[in-house]
Amino acid sequence: MRNEINHYKSFCEGLEKIVYNSVSSKLASFKGFTESLERNKKSTIENFPLLLYIVDSLQADCVITICKITEGERSHKTIQKFIIFISSNLKKLNKEYPELTAELIDEHKNLLKEIEPQINRIKKQRDKYFAHSDNKYFLEPRQLRIDYPNTYEDLTDIIKTLQNIIASHSKIICKSMRIDMSGFVYENTYKTIKMLEKANNLHNENLKT
Repeated sequence: MRNEINHYKSFCEGLEKIVYNSVSSKLASFKGFTESLERNKKSTIENFPLLLYIVDSLQADCVITICKITEGERSHKTIQKFIIFISSNLKKLNKEYPELTAELIDEHKNLLKEIEPQINRIKKQRDKYFAHSDNKYFLEPRQLRIDYPNTYEDLTDIIKTLQNIIASHSKIICKSMRIDMSGFVYENTYKTIKMLEKANNLHNENLKT
């Protein structure tokens, strides 16, 4: 039984680190920097010339990471495999964690079912552009945003659902839940742009003197 408990705890901790420490913050950075570009693209690029490449990289990273976590049974470390493991070992785990019930697992299965359309749209982008070279998108990458205009919203829906599920298990295991820092990261994208703008303006003023 101890092996199952240790696996449950380490599996939950691993998913928590990926979702909270990595992909949630990266998606917040993507949103903030993208908004800065949309607001004033010329000025933003002048102050932060590498930003276009950073935004593209952030989007690719988020899409690929979310696909890895939600690929069902294609991988050993997906959210679906996490739920399957708990279901298969529920009697043993329930002895250590009475709050871990069949009703809770069913609720989490339903949550995942609700976001299947979002997951499928993100997987299509991964398969057609980010991981493979579909000629339509490889030669015209802008077409990806036209065909999939709600990528940010889909990723957000998936991440919120993953956080909901993971938080439930973290509370059962640790009696506490992680705080999502994505709002703080989002605000700091604007602070970063403003800081670079001030530095660039100061540099230009120094060149004049």
